[in-house]
Amino acid sequence: MHEMVLFMLDRHGKISDLKLHDGKLGDVRVVIAGREIALRAGEQLLINDQNSPAASSRVKPSANSLPGIAIRGKRECDLSSEIKAFVCDFSLPSAMLRLSALSILKQSNLPEERALYNRMLKDAVALQTVTAAHKGAYSVKSM
Repeated sequence: MHEMVLFMLDRHGKISDLKLHDGKLGDVRVVIAGREIALRAGEQLLINDQNSPAASSRVKPSANSLPGIAIRGKRECDLSSEIKAFVCDFSLPSAMLRLSALSILKQSNLPEERALYNRMLKDAVALQTVTAAHKGAYSVKSM
């Protein structure tokens, strides 16, 4: 069985995609302005549309529009004059704690949803174990 979990959120012209669980490497690819961006478990893609109402009201583009979710390793991608994108690692444990949609999975009456939550928790432990030494700590901040 192949499965993948992607959490998408649109907040005032900022679109956040958080890859929460991999079924296989490379199963999420986002194409924007002719450029392809692949996401792995634990990576966030934030797209800032410079023409959105939020941009016109002078909201500063940032690499993290999700308060309380720890990130690290921000990389900026200029996709066009209107669209900027940021890719960074995000802390799966902080996402699981802060995003109510994920908390619902943990407390679900459906065994499949609780099992999915447990697989994401295993991914969180594996990512922390494998990446902590060479990628460093996560921090909660807006960039």
